[in-house]
Amino acid sequence: MARTLILTGASRGIGRALALALSQAGVQLVLNARSEPELCASANLVKARGGQALALAGDCSHGDVAQNLVSAAQDLGGFYGFIHCAGVLHPGPLLPELPESEFREIIDSHLIAAYQLLRFSVPALETAQ
Repeated sequence: MARTLILTGASRGIGRALALALSQAGVQLVLNARSEPELCASANLVKARGGQALALAGDCSHGDVAQNLVSAAQDLGGFYGFIHCAGVLHPGPLLPELPESEFREIIDSHLIAAYQLLRFSVPALETAQ
């Protein structure tokens, strides 16, 4: 059975490159990012190269999005984990120059989303053993 990974931050750059490399290695992917058009472009590139990828856009700091990612990975079969924040938001301003709203966005997309993914992945992985 093929293995399936969730890959967040997969819409461009390092995340897209990682999606392509993983698919070349035979990994089935559930791709996630907040930008749907760019995420779909990543999934289409994977598919064009013979890989399997499902694109589910949304902010995985929200429990329902994280839960949907895990459910989709389980449905594909062989779910064995996730790679979170494969890309970065942007090098951005220095910390003293960062507006509070952007800082909170970074915290949500990195830290809170990791919690949500763990929250739903761990039970799924424990029952799969």
